[in-house]
Amino acid sequence: MARGTQPPPNEPPIEIGRYVSQIEIYLPLGSSDGPYDIRIVTATGEALFAGEGVARVREGITSLPVDANLSSITPGSYTLQVRKVGSEWNSFPLRVP
Repeated sequence: MARGTQPPPNEPPIEIGRYVSQIEIYLPLGSSDGPYDIRIVTATGEALFAGEGVARVREGITSLPVDANLSSITPGSYTLQVRKVGSEWNSFPLRVP
């Protein structure tokens, strides 16, 4: 997992459709439960979506459900950022088809 506001250069993008109502994010092994923030940002850092959720660990897997309305986001390439509240952002390449 890359830390900071820039995603790793050769990581394939995650795809999220514009018409989803909830995103379920599976966090890396060892991630703790509790409150998390997520956001989708442009290459210039403009936030197009911001949300929050509470991650839970079940059977060793930490999942983070987030209510989302992405219908106003134009299809394209973005950055998905996730952080435990009070920590730094972790960034992932994102594509909205």
